[in-house]
Amino acid sequence: MTYIFCLRFIISACLSGYFSYLISSANNNYYFMFLMIPFIPLMLLLTFLLFVLYCYIVSLFMRNKKVKYHKYMDYLLKEFDNSLMKLLRIKVVEKGFDKIKNQNVLYVANHTSNFDPLIMINAIPYKLSIVSKPENFKIPFIGKMIRACGYISINRDNPREGAKAIFKARDFLKNNDCNVLIFPEGTRNKTKEILLPMHAGSFKPAFSAKKDVVVCSIKNVSKIHFGLKKTKIIVNVIDVLNPEDYDSDVFMRDKVEELIKQDLLNNAE
Repeated sequence: MTYIFCLRFIISACLSGYFSYLISSANNNYYFMFLMIPFIPLMLLLTFLLFVLYCYIVSLFMRNKKVKYHKYMDYLLKEFDNSLMKLLRIKVVEKGFDKIKNQNVLYVANHTSNFDPLIMINAIPYKLSIVSKPENFKIPFIGKMIRACGYISINRDNPREGAKAIFKARDFLKNNDCNVLIFPEGTRNKTKEILLPMHAGSFKPAFSAKKDVVVCSIKNVSKIHFGLKKTKIIVNVIDVLNPEDYDSDVFMRDKVEELIKQDLLNNAE
């Protein structure tokens, strides 16, 4: 449980108790104190909205043009992500993370939902840059936050801009700045196929920087009920690959495709 969530819970409990006391006193019936129980979730929602407002105000002071890691914005983004997961009653369960022996590595995973980046932020507790589509950088206040955290915009329709994004990811890894997350399918899988064809270029950052590739699968995202029911999402580290064991990023792509596809087929939760 994070610091901000604990603070929000304490404030929510105090406000709920206070309002329940006022109602009980006004009606001379202290059974109304039991209203504190349903009040707490409502107060938690209110404090979450106030936290979102705070993030928005802070984002107004962030510049759009220059990508520069901002530690406090990274902290706020993770807290926002954790709060949203709790609000939506999403529990992220990490499996196989003990296989990861190094930091500043390339994480790759399947991509079926807009929730996938949020889930991976929740699962990876380390400094992380995500390669994301340009549209995400235009989302109110979120766009400024992820830009300030060093997230990388990639325009796959423009080969030159796409290459710049891949080089930036490579430099992050090579200079040991942070971990990088890429969804090699390039877009969300909206088909009935278990996996879309992956782009070999997605593996160039790790292959060029000689960094490990952490192969992950994300399961159960389609079962998210938006808070109506608790959902357990599985993030499984299938394997950790060393680029030095492969002749090219194409061979690595083929290996990763095979690993993720087999994991999704054989170990569906």
